[in-house]
Amino acid sequence: MTVLFTFATTVRQGREASYDEIHRVTPVELDRVIRAAGTHFWRIERDGINLFHFVEVDEIDRFDAVLDASEVNARWQLVVGPLLVGGGAAERTIVEGFEFGQGELVWVLPAED
Repeated sequence: MTVLFTFATTVRQGREASYDEIHRVTPVELDRVIRAAGTHFWRIERDGINLFHFVEVDEIDRFDAVLDASEVNARWQLVVGPLLVGGGAAERTIVEGFEFGQGELVWVLPAED
């Protein structure tokens, strides 16, 4: 059974276009790390400067451990962090279900081949 959760981050005012731009292409190495963390689905929507992440993983603890230990993810955070208020720190809320479409689509984890 997988776990669905959402979390929110905030893009710095005036940096929305930069945030959207860096999400146009997913670096191959980052994609591999995200999937190795047991991630099946990840979608980011933006409403103004508010970002909403919808994520489905096998286990949240595994997801956190793999991403926290990853040098690839650490390098990605150096790119994306300056665009976010607080460098990207966010509270996460576990949910049993959620609806998409509340914001503008920014990024979706590409489907596996």
